[in-house]
Amino acid sequence: MLNIQSLGLVPINTKTILGISLAAVFAISLLGSAYATGYLTIESASVTATPTEITKAKIYTGEKIPKKGEALFGYGIVTSGTDLVVATTHAGVLDSQKQKGDPMSPKWHNHYVKLAEDVGCEDPVTNPLGLRVVDISYESPGKVNVKGDKIELKDVPLGTDIPTHIGIAPNAVSAATTGTYGGAVTSFELRGIADPTYGIGVCVCVCVCVCVDNLSPFVP
Repeated sequence: MLNIQSLGLVPINTKTILGISLAAVFAISLLGSAYATGYLTIESASVTATPTEITKAKIYTGEKIPKKGEALFGYGIVTSGTDLVVATTHAGVLDSQKQKGDPMSPKWHNHYVKLAEDVGCEDPVTNPLGLRVVDISYESPGKVNVKGDKIELKDVPLGTDIPTHIGIAPNAVSAATTGTYGGAVTSFELRGIADPTYGIGVCVCVCVCVCVDNLSPFVP
């Protein structure tokens, strides 16, 4: 169950989801970020990876990274497959086993996610491609640690058909396909938009579109 407490929801009409290449997303984003300041500015990064694992990834930002639910945002590791590796915090949304059933928990956790285009998420400045999350893992693969202006991910499995629960609940086992490390990291913000096709508090999995704004890639 996706529990929404504080996403600032704005109703929209149901939109058609279109497939999109991660390579295209980052090629466009690298042309210019909407903003570059504070903890969402990546100042340096390093990634050590094998074909089957992100052994260690370190991202250093422009200021101390929030840990107490002050904002909805995260950092990602680009891969060659259809699923991205991300670390996020978002008090108000329950989508991870690491939150232990508390929708207001801001605990940092990892996901495998798949992005797609949705015109309902489009914004000419913050999200020109209309990117949204269309698949997400309930498990938190690997480890994540935030300290000061640094976030570190460790021991995240990579590959094809990685067993995991896809969906915002511990339901049927499915799989993620990350491929290998794709050579870049990114920061981003999250924005929720209510989908009136579903009734909030009624649906089992998806009650909102989760838009991915201000994608800001960085090549280590």
